[in-house]
Amino acid sequence: MGDLADGSRTGALVRPDDPEHVDVFMFLVAEAELLDANDLAGWLSLLAPEVVYTVPVQTTRLREDPASGPARSFHLNEDRASLELRVKRLLESNAVWSANPPPRTRRFVSNVRVRRTERADLQVSSYLLLLRSRHDQDSYDFISAERKDLLGRNAEGDLELRCREITVDQARLGLASLPVPF
Repeated sequence: MGDLADGSRTGALVRPDDPEHVDVFMFLVAEAELLDANDLAGWLSLLAPEVVYTVPVQTTRLREDPASGPARSFHLNEDRASLELRVKRLLESNAVWSANPPPRTRRFVSNVRVRRTERADLQVSSYLLLLRSRHDQDSYDFISAERKDLLGRNAEGDLELRCREITVDQARLGLASLPVPF
């Protein structure tokens, strides 16, 4: 699948009135609905067996500073097995303090751009604004990010998430916990 960071803006954009663009948009909206309803098992059904799910740490450098240091650090670097384990832990354990009671979330997906690849997969870039409140707090966590996805079709012809890289706009998150899934 490779790194989406360098390849997600190659190829011609698919027009919004193209049926594949409509399918992608509906996929992203349905995914947001599942996550906001805390239907994590339903969300897992959207993932390909080989899914890679990453949230790299943002680094802040001046333009003139060379890129040095470790190749990359991650807030999350997950595969299908680790995502299933996280979901199982969230759904079956009362000890996960950040999910008991489940937070109230609302995901706003916008600026959806779709490009076809040579392998018939679809490269998708979108913006995400996530609002989350926990317990009876009167404030929200706001997280804005860009998502770079690789979507493909499974044997039944349905779209599935094969790879996702989420780049959070903030260098320092300032959150007690990062929502997983994002």
